[in-house]
Amino acid sequence: MEPSKQISSEYLDHSSAIAKRPKQGKSNVLNRIFFPYTVWFLFLLIPFIAIGFWPGYWSKIFGDVNFGSVIHIHNWLMMAWVAMSIAQPLLILKKKIQWHRILGKISYVLMPLVLISGYFLIQERYLRRLSGMSERVASGEIEMTSEQIYSSAAASLDLGLVYSLLLAGLYALAIIYRKRILYHATFMFGAILTALGPSVDRIIFQVYSPEGVLMNYVASYATLTFTILLLGALAWYQKRKGNSSIPALITMGAYIGGVFLIEFGSKTTAWQVVVESLFKA
Repeated sequence: MEPSKQISSEYLDHSSAIAKRPKQGKSNVLNRIFFPYTVWFLFLLIPFIAIGFWPGYWSKIFGDVNFGSVIHIHNWLMMAWVAMSIAQPLLILKKKIQWHRILGKISYVLMPLVLISGYFLIQERYLRRLSGMSERVASGEIEMTSEQIYSSAAASLDLGLVYSLLLAGLYALAIIYRKRILYHATFMFGAILTALGPSVDRIIFQVYSPEGVLMNYVASYATLTFTILLLGALAWYQKRKGNSSIPALITMGAYIGGVFLIEFGSKTTAWQVVVESLFKA
């Protein structure tokens, strides 16, 4: 039997038997898929999100700043998703299989809401960017043609759109392969890693206050580079454990594709056309 199918069989067909074996705790099936203690390292997402969004959101949430309802809705939905993503592997580790399945079904509602709210948040930022640049042109502060304004506004959505696509695509793959635990867990791991970028990138900018193109470039790709290297190491680890490395390589390939889309795709006319068709009011 193929190793990944064997793991799936253990997970789906023998969950009740597993739950009765308390001595198997630390040798859980998750340790044959992920590095040891990966489940616990996911808790680092909480301080990363808190610190990363502190200056721009958390520190002002009860102040006089009017963020609008969209950003509040999206942030609270994302926090629910992150909490659920941390809880899911922990429930498997603790052999709470039934609760894991219940939360999985709740995600069928939660994830569409996260993506829908994310769409409106990106649209709001796109329209605000267009309005802001148009006002600066009208005041004589900058000189740009109408085409350049739209092109610049579209390119500014690169990170937000790419992370949204990665989240949606990897979550969809995780659900499609929900009966094959190796594939399901790896794709879901890739999906939750999308929470690193928006938070850790902000922390990096806070720490060294980048100046110049080079430093901004390094900061923008730091988290994506780390994620790609982590997934490459995971592919090696899974192969070493006798499992297929295909899901980890697919996930790594998706992130690499995201980098190319940010670096090259977002500067094309095709990108601008797609953005305008999706977000232009």
